[in-house]
Amino acid sequence: MFWSADSTVRPVVFRSMEKRLASTASEDEPRETRTQTLAAHSSPRFAVEDPSLTLSTGTVPMEMLKDVLRRAPIAIAFLPFFNEALVPVAYTLCTITIFSAPLLDVIPRLKRDGDVGKLPLLPYSMMFVNSAVWCAWALLCDLPAVWASNLVGVSLSLYYTSQFCRVCPKTADWLPFTKPVHLAGMTAGLLLILSIVLLLPTDSATFILGLVGNATVLTLYASPLASIRAVLAMKSTKYLPFDFTCSTFCACTLGTYYSFFMINDPMLGVPNLVGALVAAAQLALLARFGIYRG
Repeated sequence: MFWSADSTVRPVVFRSMEKRLASTASEDEPRETRTQTLAAHSSPRFAVEDPSLTLSTGTVPMEMLKDVLRRAPIAIAFLPFFNEALVPVAYTLCTITIFSAPLLDVIPRLKRDGDVGKLPLLPYSMMFVNSAVWCAWALLCDLPAVWASNLVGVSLSLYYTSQFCRVCPKTADWLPFTKPVHLAGMTAGLLLILSIVLLLPTDSATFILGLVGNATVLTLYASPLASIRAVLAMKSTKYLPFDFTCSTFCACTLGTYYSFFMINDPMLGVPNLVGALVAAAQLALLARFGIYRG
């Protein structure tokens, strides 16, 4: 209910304001001054000249909300620090955690068994290409939080590939394809990245590298999507590691916030958003079927 200059009845808020002003008025203040103050705050004309006090039923005035925000200097002062320091560092650490996951499971198993079984080489060869693409893209865009984490990914993926190939039989064709095909693909991917960076203008190079990076990320998401189908079929999370899923969700969520709200770059934001949604679906399956402890 809005009040205009034609209103003849004072709204309830003004009557309550009257009481507050009357109770806080000093006894030493002249009666005439107090009367003028109350009249100024209770007249219908006051409601028109000060829109910050114009109320509608059930609605908080925007000026009141702004006043609350102005009275929160600690939170406002903390926001730049959160955006400029905490988010990039947390994003980098979570991404490195994802790249480091095979160090806790796959690599010890390869060293212990001396055999790859039926494990594929594709996750590690694609990790190398994907990390190299985003590392080059971030160097051109001057984004340390991105190129630092992906530089670690390049190094770790080379280590994983070397350990895998060391115990992988020469006749293995379930990787998919064979070892020479993967090594050739990694070499070709690196040469393509160097050619794009060295031969094209910066704007064109960043755009093309972003498209290639999105394509490689979507390829890497094929494995989590396959695990979702396996969990639904088996009604078990045996092949859905909880720690890796949590790391992926945290990294992709931070990456989404960092991309869209800090650097305003959908080229990096879209794959992180897709990854966050896939990881959220995996967490929902973990909540539904429980964490496998076999």
